Amino acid sequence: MSLITTAPIAKGNWRILMQGLLAAVCVRVQLPAVTYGEVNAHPGGNPSKITAPSGNIEYDDMTVVSFLGEGLPDLLYVWWRSIVDPLTGLGVAATAAYRPVTVQQITNLSIPQKTHQLIVWPQKREWEELEGGSDDPNLVTMTFKVQSYFEI
Repeated sequence: MSLITTAPIAKGNWRILMQGLLAAVCVRVQLPAVTYGEVNAHPGGNPSKITAPSGNIEYDDMTVVSFLGEGLPDLLYVWWRSIVDPLTGLGVAATAAYRPVTVQQITNLSIPQKTHQLIVWPQKREWEELEGGSDDPNLVTMTFKVQSYFEI
């Protein structure tokens, strides 16, 4: 049996920083769920179970919906293009593509409320599909594979 902590899908104002630079402005972020393995402990010879991080920690994917407005950076796309060959769809090994990112929930005045540090690599990028079959060229959804995650 495992203990699972699932993070909520959060709407609001978010920004993603890469090496301190603004990489994207997001309207929705789904932080990864974290699954901890179970550790069996026998203190004093009494069998008991203690649920704790055992080194066997798994992370779900992180999904972000970012806004591509005039004058806003899209460093996530530049990063995605740098690791995926557009002709073959093949990319570099995941270990070569992992990067640290900072995901911040911010107020309307750009004051950080919550900060999350992750080591991720981009897996998929797609345009947000709207009702009626039209695509909004300003909203893009990206999915990231997560290697590690913690909240500050």
